Amino acid sequence: MLADPENGDFHLMPGSPAVGSGRYGGDRGALPYVPTSVDEDGGILPIAMGILSSYPNPFNSGTKLVYILPGDGYTRLEIFNLLGQREGVVVDGWRSAGEHTIRLTADNLSSGVYFVLMKFGDMKSSYRLTVLK
Repeated sequence: MLADPENGDFHLMPGSPAVGSGRYGGDRGALPYVPTSVDEDGGILPIAMGILSSYPNPFNSGTKLVYILPGDGYTRLEIFNLLGQREGVVVDGWRSAGEHTIRLTADNLSSGVYFVLMKFGDMKSSYRLTVLK
């Protein structure tokens, strides 16, 4: 039940049985677009990097962050508050290409809006999180 696939609109129509289901959770309509390539072994690799989702968001005690990497390399994910102060580092080290999932807990965070800054090589991406306690 897609809106208008002939014209490139692949968002789900209201009432579709797929709305609100799937691994990325929530009523997002279409799945996130992730450009991919094929590696030497025939495996599919992303050619972009970034945080795909967090579920749940807003969250109280914890959330799962799903992110992708286009290749092997040093990766850093940091949490910042709205004042730009770093609240913590959740990933800091070498990671392999592909999709990764981490669990982020809000033990040391108060209610509010935070940003996850992801660095991979010379690329950066950010993602908004909301903590409700």
